[in-house]
Amino acid sequence: MASEFTGVAVLAENGQPVSTRTYGDVDATMAFQIASGSKQFAACAVLLLVDRGQLALDDTVAQHLGGGWDDVTVHQLLTHTSRLGHWAGIPGLDTSFTASGDEIVAQILAAPLGEQGWHYSSPGYILAAKIVEQASGRVYADFVTAEIFEPLGMRESAIAARPANAAPAMHDGEPTDEWNLAVTPGAGDAWCTAADLVRFEQGLHVDRTILSDVSYRAMVAPHAPIDGSWRWVDGWLTGETYGYGVAAGTLGGERAYFHPGDNPGFQSFRVWLPDTRRALVVLTNDDTTDRDPILRGLLADH
Repeated sequence: MASEFTGVAVLAENGQPVSTRTYGDVDATMAFQIASGSKQFAACAVLLLVDRGQLALDDTVAQHLGGGWDDVTVHQLLTHTSRLGHWAGIPGLDTSFTASGDEIVAQILAAPLGEQGWHYSSPGYILAAKIVEQASGRVYADFVTAEIFEPLGMRESAIAARPANAAPAMHDGEPTDEWNLAVTPGAGDAWCTAADLVRFEQGLHVDRTILSDVSYRAMVAPHAPIDGSWRWVDGWLTGETYGYGVAAGTLGGERAYFHPGDNPGFQSFRVWLPDTRRALVVLTNDDTTDRDPILRGLLADH
């Protein structure tokens, strides 16, 4: 049984919050791990380098990281079509992440590739983040902070390093250990406040603060069909295609761009509704709670 919801939920219109709700022993100023919601920052980082001519989406992994992956492209990493598996698909990977970042990258590059198709892969986003480092000559966390967070005014967010305003990680209402985010760049390494995520959605989709129009359109384009796992039974949420770090489908009958996130102790769900320019953000610091009724109720009340 899911534990009682604890966290923050925000609905914003045109970049301005119209409803902010807090649950449990947290407040709206706290930062939460957004887990796989971090993948959109990695995709933005890649596209920024594409805009600057420092990287190409059809570059191969081997061009930047060496090894034998000369038939896997950056585009495929970002769209989960690289044939690389998720955590369990990496032989020998210690998912407590006590190994060094370089050791984890080496394990990923040594993993066997599977069948063609859409296969969700956080390890693929670790490789994408390492390619950002190689192409830019900068530490991934520094690049995202300077090129994405700072231009968008996301002053309460951080990559990997636990911020002073962090919410505590919980499991079934009890404290739990957090992942070492420093060794999983790009895959699920961001700490964000709900307000900062509203700033991100507005800056990305409306103000176009960080990406060119061409790169933005590439990000939300329907590059690969998603399997049925990102669809609610009643159809209220549908995930139909995956772009770069973001899924496209519908939420409550509206067109939607969204991404869920799950780390030990945390869950997130972030949605952009382009036709009404609304953003929904649900963050929780308990990995056993049910965020879906919170998301559904937030939209239904407005």
